[in-house]
Amino acid sequence: MVNPTAAPAHDTAPEEGMLHELLYIHSHLRRDLKTVQRLARETRDGLSPQTILAEIRNLETNSPLWRLKYGCMRYCRFIHTHHTPVPPHASHD
Repeated sequence: MVNPTAAPAHDTAPEEGMLHELLYIHSHLRRDLKTVQRLARETRDGLSPQTILAEIRNLETNSPLWRLKYGCMRYCRFIHTHHTPVPPHASHD
């Protein structure tokens, strides 16, 4: 049985590596979703805004998926800016 929380092995066949990678990513998605669902329940039950924000910051800081999303967005913004031509009338002061 494949361990969905283990990082994919590098000595497997490509299709098995892809399967391991998907299972690994989905295990992180499920973990983060459980955290968000718990926060929603606890918010309904009166969890303080400070605690909610602290938990969200923890996800943003420690969740590999949230960090990947942030990194991808920064990279895409850089590429878009880099490849967007500057209008000839724009000032470079």
